[in-house]
Amino acid sequence: KTISKPPSDFTPDQESVSMESMVTLTNQRHHTQFLTAIKLLKCEKYKEAVEGLKVVIRAVQEQPNYGDYAIYARTKNKRTTLSALNMFTALAYEGLANPKKAIEFCNYAINEDP
Repeated sequence: KTISKPPSDFTPDQESVSMESMVTLTNQRHHTQFLTAIKLLKCEKYKEAVEGLKVVIRAVQEQPNYGDYAIYARTKNKRTTLSALNMFTALAYEGLANPKKAIEFCNYAINEDP
């Protein structure tokens, strides 16, 4: 097998985007809650992470739309933010061994940002 090399101007950041970077929150308190929930998720404190993420999701849902949404620009907007938040919640439910809720939140994520 031949493995082709990436172009010389390739940088890893061009091909990968962290899910955390897909979350854009317009309120500092919500941003702090999100960062706390992510830390809890990384520390395998899944129940607390779910609770925190749900608070942030509800807060974002209550806001008016923000940012531009286009197939080529899926950052810094409400739809992509909600999609990523739902995926983080799905991961937390997976950690809680609750596949039904994990799938439910995956579906929410897909519905927000197909």
